[in-house]
Amino acid sequence: MAADDLQPGAPADHDLGAYLKAIRRRMPLILLLTGVVTAVAVVLSLAQTKEYEASARVVVSQTDPINNIIQTAQPVNYDPEAAVAIKALDPDPQTAADIATGFAQQYQIYRQETVRASLNDAADVTRSNIERLSPEEQASEQGRDLRAELRQIEILAAAQRGGIEVAEAADVPTDPAKPKPLLNGILAFILGLVFAIAIAVAIEFIDRRLKDEEDVENAFALPILATIPRPARRSQTIVPGEDRGQFEGYSALATNLRFFELGPELESIMITSPGPSEGKTSVTLGTARALAALDLRVIAIEADLRRPTFSRYGIGRGAGLSTVLAGVSDVDSTLIEVDASTLTRVDGTPSARTRTFHVLPAGPVPPNPQALLARPMMTHVIEDARAMADVVLVDVPPLGTVNDPVTLANLVDGVVLVAHIGRTTRDASRRTLRLLSNVDARMLGVVVTGGAPGEGYYGAYTSPSATGVPLAADNT
Repeated sequence: MAADDLQPGAPADHDLGAYLKAIRRRMPLILLLTGVVTAVAVVLSLAQTKEYEASARVVVSQTDPINNIIQTAQPVNYDPEAAVAIKALDPDPQTAADIATGFAQQYQIYRQETVRASLNDAADVTRSNIERLSPEEQASEQGRDLRAELRQIEILAAAQRGGIEVAEAADVPTDPAKPKPLLNGILAFILGLVFAIAIAVAIEFIDRRLKDEEDVENAFALPILATIPRPARRSQTIVPGEDRGQFEGYSALATNLRFFELGPELESIMITSPGPSEGKTSVTLGTARALAALDLRVIAIEADLRRPTFSRYGIGRGAGLSTVLAGVSDVDSTLIEVDASTLTRVDGTPSARTRTFHVLPAGPVPPNPQALLARPMMTHVIEDARAMADVVLVDVPPLGTVNDPVTLANLVDGVVLVAHIGRTTRDASRRTLRLLSNVDARMLGVVVTGGAPGEGYYGAYTSPSATGVPLAADNT
């Protein structure tokens, strides 16, 4: 796999499906945020002081009252469609009605006084014009017209209403206009939902962790060999008593590695992960147990000389791979035979019904692990193990922390990667693929750990000799 081939597996395409998937995955958060925003809006609305709205209606003339009177001597026309609503808000409904009606009336009075003052000015001008006429002119038709105009202006000044008519006084409201908890709640729900979806999608794409099998497959661009779920019940013991989901997952992995997709030519397999605490050691021992249940000879080599963890399972606290590489011991004498059902050391000859496999533990931690693993002796160790077993499993450090696995990648037939849901990141997976591609390592696929209980891959694999169950995916 070339480095350029990694691009299709990169989760760069944020299409509609990716957004819908993010929304489904973050639905609890979306519902929580939406509920909180809606509840806060309703509570704040209910806590507000109630205000009542009263409305009075006035009808406004569509013509100028003064010009209409002076020029046409026609009454002012009122258009009902030109009504204007005057509204008032107050905590007391009666006060709101009084304010709205009072303002309408005062506005009418103001317009009346304004128009009357204008008509009085016009009358004064006409009266002044009459006074400037001579007695003969006043008796003429011109004088009679001016006196008639003056009488008309005086009559209209007394009778006019200023172009404003109060059409409807304000009624006392019975229901508050503010607040509106239902309306505010609906608006808050809509806005809260949009806000929550935006937050959820942002969190989803900022979070670089792989969250499900589809993410793992897209990130690595490799087939998923098996999914090892979390144990259904947490146990303080190293080896769970019974867990069918994990048993099915390890059985599927063993079958894939040996018989179906990959074939019996795989005699040595390196198991690593992009980062620490993703379950690679559990996968190594769990796979060894499942292969042993298939009546295969298995050797598990602990090549993680930096943080060896086989000892957590009670396997090997003395000589090991480091002493073999240093020339202090040999492979045959350092191997430990382990009961596949209980992970306990087998002393003497096991019974015919007991399925076992051999372990080459790490041994004492050396000062320079990578230099020790790079020695030609490591090649002889793997070759000796291949001669003694059907399958050799090599547990190495995470690729995201050290380069020890790169040193060993070409000494085995293939590499199995372990990715932990919710822990492995996209960036770490890309770096892992790039490092292995640089040395042309054969990447077989990915084992997914940390799945929900009951997500074991394929159906249960049963065998009369498989009395135990594989290990839980631990944090090693």
